[in-house]
Amino acid sequence: MPTSVRAIYEFLEISAEKYPDKIALKDETNSISYNKLLKNSKCVSKSLQKIISSGQVVSLLSENSIDFVIIYFGILMAGGIVHIIPPNSSDIQILSQIQKVNPVIILCSETMKNKITRIKHEHILISNMITDSLYSKVNHELIEDQFNEVSSIIFTSGTTGSPKGVKIKHKNIIFVVNNIIKIIGIKTDDVEINPLQLSHSFGLGCLHTIIAQGATAIIFRNSINLKAILDEAISNRATGFVGVPATFQSILDNYKGDFRKAGKNFRYLLTNSAPMPKEQIKEILNLFPLTNFFTYYGLTEASRSTFLLFNSDITKIESVGKPAYDVEIKIVTNDENTNNESKIGEVLIKGPNVIDEYWRDTGGKYKIKDGWIKTGDLGFFDNDGYLYLRGRKDDVINVSGEKVSPVEIELVIRQLDGIKDVGIIGMPDRVFGEIPVAYVVAKSTLKENEILYHCTKVLERYKIPQKIIFIDVLPKNEFGKIEKSVLREMYTKQ
Repeated sequence: MPTSVRAIYEFLEISAEKYPDKIALKDETNSISYNKLLKNSKCVSKSLQKIISSGQVVSLLSENSIDFVIIYFGILMAGGIVHIIPPNSSDIQILSQIQKVNPVIILCSETMKNKITRIKHEHILISNMITDSLYSKVNHELIEDQFNEVSSIIFTSGTTGSPKGVKIKHKNIIFVVNNIIKIIGIKTDDVEINPLQLSHSFGLGCLHTIIAQGATAIIFRNSINLKAILDEAISNRATGFVGVPATFQSILDNYKGDFRKAGKNFRYLLTNSAPMPKEQIKEILNLFPLTNFFTYYGLTEASRSTFLLFNSDITKIESVGKPAYDVEIKIVTNDENTNNESKIGEVLIKGPNVIDEYWRDTGGKYKIKDGWIKTGDLGFFDNDGYLYLRGRKDDVINVSGEKVSPVEIELVIRQLDGIKDVGIIGMPDRVFGEIPVAYVVAKSTLKENEILYHCTKVLERYKIPQKIIFIDVLPKNEFGKIEKSVLREMYTKQ
């Protein structure tokens, strides 16, 4: 296990020395060995060192590809800070981000070139990362790596305020990688199916871990064509599969047979802490009784803070597990009491995975104090030390002074047969201040009065939804989390 490295790119250098001819990466069009991945990354580094100095920002806008990974490592080797722009970002989002980070250069893939050229920003050099001289032939043995402690900038989604630039250091990522290896047990001979966006810490963290262990990652532009992804898993005898809960649900609904066939060699599955119904978890465990199925909880600012192995205790599958090695988590309530068992409060995290500060954003400093980051998430620990999440502080509904967690109501409604998905929001009300409103995805046979009757048996009266609205699908972001701001906007327009 690579514990003594200082920089992320050293993972690649060590694996290339150990396994030079082994396939490191495959995408939908090509594959590349560890030795070639290292050489091409060195070429990029050499070219960039003519343009940037150590500690300067290079923006990267590209869909998932082998070239994305080459450029990513090349920027790091040149001492640059990689500002990773999600390919689905709007023009306004891109412009806002580049104004905040002020990159020396923006590198983009061919398919993203039109998008980035629409952004008018002074003194920015736009270079296509394939056709320009980044892959120029150089004597890579003479290239010296440049180290800068900050590795990357990834912006938060901005669902609870203005997006913040998360300033991630090499040491943060290296710590997380070592924890993933220890907890999940990634091996050198693993072949991992990774349809996640590498512009997000979930997908990129999985890639780091595979490279660190000298294993093989199979990446995809997106997760739309699940049949093709499962075919790749089958043909490559994949041992691991990572995805958000929505991806797993889509596979179970449409390609269960292919999933079962692909899973003959699975050693592990990994998802994140977006809500996954208990029935879905149990179905996957029944499909693959010998496969370890993990989930984790974390933020871009505090990646992989907890882990849970679903197989280990079926009574804990609604939790997000226990803190990872050397990570501390505490619950702070309004009266500042901490770690009271079963008492809901804000989740705070401390550890080597937690960032020191945001990128030139003084507005985010209040969130991090004495190494503890305020997550904005609500949760509690049970008697066995398992963490349970109960929504966001900003989502709490104030019904006549009574504080109501949307997640509590969602969990109750999900107990009903016929419920596919549910999202609870609080909306203004003249009498009560706010009321709970339920958006429900359900089978056509399920009626509103059945849902309300079930709620009356379990919930206090003020927690029962005042309105139930049936919908075909809930709006979710690419990580499977319900976009409640969209639901609120839908409600105001009805």
